[in-house]
Amino acid sequence: MQKKTPFDLNLLFALKILLEEQSVTRAADRLGMTQSGASHLLNKLRTEFNDPLLIRDHHSMLLTSTAREMEEPLSEVLTKLEAFLAKTSEFDPAQCDLTFNIGLEDLIQRALLPDLIQRLTVEAPKVHVRAFRDAIPDDLIPGRVDLLIWNSPSTDPICSEKLFAIPHVVIARKGNPKLAEGGMSVADYAACDHVVLHFSKRHNSVGDEKIDGELTEFGLRRNKRVTVSSMATVLDLVSSTDLIATLPKLFLDLSRADHDFAVHAPPISFEPVSLYLLWHSRTAHSAAHRWLRSLLRESVSKVPQ
Repeated sequence: MQKKTPFDLNLLFALKILLEEQSVTRAADRLGMTQSGASHLLNKLRTEFNDPLLIRDHHSMLLTSTAREMEEPLSEVLTKLEAFLAKTSEFDPAQCDLTFNIGLEDLIQRALLPDLIQRLTVEAPKVHVRAFRDAIPDDLIPGRVDLLIWNSPSTDPICSEKLFAIPHVVIARKGNPKLAEGGMSVADYAACDHVVLHFSKRHNSVGDEKIDGELTEFGLRRNKRVTVSSMATVLDLVSSTDLIATLPKLFLDLSRADHDFAVHAPPISFEPVSLYLLWHSRTAHSAAHRWLRSLLRESVSKVPQ
């Protein structure tokens, strides 16, 4: 006899919202997800309970008898669970001696860690932080990292929220003959020789592919003369050659140092680079992890964008 898979308790809250709203659209709004995501949860619940739970009736949805029977016990279970979580959420940062592993690229480490560590030194002197620049979302599943800043949102069981939306700028050495004084057209931009920053095969947070996609709409493509994995190398090449680079403004602000070059607006409005905070759902209600995520959000809010 095949052993039944344990019930995913994460579905209980979604079930409560779906039964209360009797609408996938309204439930999706309350759950902070897309309508397709809420539909997916409903299908999982239907499979789990072997019951449709919600059935369509003209322009509305009605609860099945099974759904009505579970409303009251479901509410009682979740009320007790919330009371338990409230009790365990009494958290004293000063007494916390955990080590948190965070996945951050080098430049994001420079942007966030100074403020974060300063806060931890004052509020939680026993806490230790380890930052990893090559972490990926899969590292969250076995717990190799607790938090990750990544270039795209994720799906269950990984939670995600948007942190940054960083606009692009174009940099070139002053006096670069390939750029006109009055600004550059899209054609001028594409005709230049470009140096491209690409951190790794697994993670590229500079929006390079999206830039190429937007240029194809104009029937243009960049001449990517050089591709490098170092921001410092990009700046050295732009300062000493006629190569130009398109970068997230935040990365430039963190790295420009003593380089002397011109900063231009892109010829078209490229889609900003979005970065997301990711964590595993098993830590979603942990008081210590919620506290750390709140500190990280505060550090993000202080970064000029």
